[in-house]
Amino acid sequence: LPQYMKAVRKSRAAEALIVVKSLKDAADRYALAHGSFAGLTGQDDLDVAVSNTGNYTYTVTGTQITAAPGTNNSGGVTLCYKYAAADASITQTAPICVEDTNSVGVCTALGNSVLTTGTCAVAG
Repeated sequence: LPQYMKAVRKSRAAEALIVVKSLKDAADRYALAHGSFAGLTGQDDLDVAVSNTGNYTYTVTGTQITAAPGTNNSGGVTLCYKYAAADASITQTAPICVEDTNSVGVCTALGNSVLTTGTCAVAG
């Protein structure tokens, strides 16, 4: 059962990675159109629609895009892109991936698609 749960967490994290990259691309387009991230307050400001699932909750703020484990995903990883509101680009080449004690090894399994150093601020 532990190996199965690890595979499930990896699969959910891979799905969240695709969504958070989509949100990052949309935020980049927003910044290009508006000159900065300063007015970006949420997903409604972006040109993509993303639904929160039981597996992950997606948030967009003026400083960060985050995928945090949802109610159906205990032990999931948190993914985020950080940016300065005054800048017109996200300089991270990949999202930061933060593991909890139940998801050890998931970030490593995602390989070069994520950064394994750094922190993500999670609301709530």
